[in-house]
Amino acid sequence: MKQWSYGQPGARIRAATILIAWIAAIVLTMIVVSMFDSTTLDARMIVGAAAWTALIATASVIVAVRHLARERDRLSTAIDNMTQGLLLFDGDQRVVVCNQRYLDMYGVSPKVVKPGATLVEVIAHRKTRGSIVGDVDVFCAQVLRDLPSGRPRVVEMADGRAIQIIDRPMASGGWVSTHEDITERRRLDERVAHLAHHDPLTDLPNRALFLDRLQTECDRPRGGLTFAVLFIDLDGFKAVNDTFGHSAGDELLVTVARRLRSCVGERDLVARLGGDEFAVLQCGISFSAEARDLAASILDAFGEPNGRPGDSLGIEASIGIAVASDAFEDAGRMLRSADDAMYRAKASGRGSFQFYDAAIPIRGIEVGKRH
Repeated sequence: MKQWSYGQPGARIRAATILIAWIAAIVLTMIVVSMFDSTTLDARMIVGAAAWTALIATASVIVAVRHLARERDRLSTAIDNMTQGLLLFDGDQRVVVCNQRYLDMYGVSPKVVKPGATLVEVIAHRKTRGSIVGDVDVFCAQVLRDLPSGRPRVVEMADGRAIQIIDRPMASGGWVSTHEDITERRRLDERVAHLAHHDPLTDLPNRALFLDRLQTECDRPRGGLTFAVLFIDLDGFKAVNDTFGHSAGDELLVTVARRLRSCVGERDLVARLGGDEFAVLQCGISFSAEARDLAASILDAFGEPNGRPGDSLGIEASIGIAVASDAFEDAGRMLRSADDAMYRAKASGRGSFQFYDAAIPIRGIEVGKRH
């Protein structure tokens, strides 16, 4: 729908131009006739020449007007097919141009939001349609106050959409206002940011996010409490992939993630480090026995059938535990220590856990088994 100016001026402009051209032709004819003496030249020849001159002038004007009309229609079509809503206001705060995208974006009527409508009328109409809340005069005053800056602003709509608005003042007075629905772009940006710190298969935090959170715990004053890292590696996961295929392996990893979440507390963090390796950051514990109890509950949960039809295969794992102490000043070292304890647990047999202790030989380290 074209909302270019008052009414439909194209036909009226063309009609007025043709009328002016014919008037100009008549005047030109009279001038030419008055310049010649009928005794020296045949008046009919003079009139004929003047008529042809007027006809050529009229045709030239009509061609020029049609060309301008075509260019105007092309520009109108381009504006109406913009992905952004567009409003152009003059220096009196009246609409000059409103495209179809703007009307559709806010569900407003072209009978109200049209050339000649004031800013207040547009905003008041939008309020009746539910796209604006609050006082109309206050809203308009804010638009005019922020106009010189030209800074983009994002408006959160009641229906969940996010609209980015940019108002650009014009040197001749007035301003052009563009409105873009950035809801999907924002969701995509949020999704990309989420995937940068989460595993796409299980939606668990990834290694980078886990280390960042672990470092925060390392730097935090403990106040009598401590924390532990449980490094978890699935036993026999390669055999699951080789026997049932990678899709079955993926299902198993998702099951592991779900069961780990069910075992930990609200303050704890579960992460997938990569492959079949997972980790748990257990926060706010008083004794290492609490980490032992968590490891035992994880092994018990992993021992249940994995839910595949006709398949009673349980999930087993080896778990290494590192409890925070003054020896652990950074997240990387603590995670490596838990990893080392996990390998010692794996060497002792499937479905077990061990605590990290650099001072104790491998045979003397406490070994826990699944109940």
